Amino acid sequence: MYDLVLFGVNPFVQAASLQFYTNATSRNSMPLEDRGQVTRLVLHMRGSEKGTVTTIPLSPRGKATDFPTMNKADYERKKYCIYYANEWFHAVTYASMAVVKHNICTGERRHWYKPANYPSEPKFVDDDSSTIEDYGVIIFTVLDGTTNTSRIVMLNARSMEELESWEIEQKIAFTTHGEFYTGNTPGLGA
Repeated sequence: MYDLVLFGVNPFVQAASLQFYTNATSRNSMPLEDRGQVTRLVLHMRGSEKGTVTTIPLSPRGKATDFPTMNKADYERKKYCIYYANEWFHAVTYASMAVVKHNICTGERRHWYKPANYPSEPKFVDDDSSTIEDYGVIIFTVLDGTTNTSRIVMLNARSMEELESWEIEQKIAFTTHGEFYTGNTPGLGA
């Protein structure tokens, strides 16, 4: 199995168009097939279907989902149920963005959402004291469109409740990629 995000068109063509982002009618009318969808590709290696691929959509149609992450520490080579991702069109419009927790085994979906807040790529940070799939935290930056400030937000990965929020001096765009590194950083302390 191979999970990825599929788009009906090249999303970078649209991303290069300032017209798309500055016109609410244009961005809110994005065709459903152009919105990113988390998708599972089942690569058949043997049997009667050998050499074929079965495509299974995982995220709901109508949302635009991207930047999925999971508990790689405990589940990268095992069957997993939970991914976390950014979700556009959370509350109807393109700019209503959320961080979604989607349990593909049960269908349960939970969200972190605040109007006029634009989260960046979420990262799952495993709590190594447990092998429970969603035992850890989700961390991401968010641009607050009301205050024009950025924060780093930490969520409980099980409940999606906000644990901490730190305002930072720099403004960080909402599509920023990030990574979390464990341990001490020389010169920065623990």
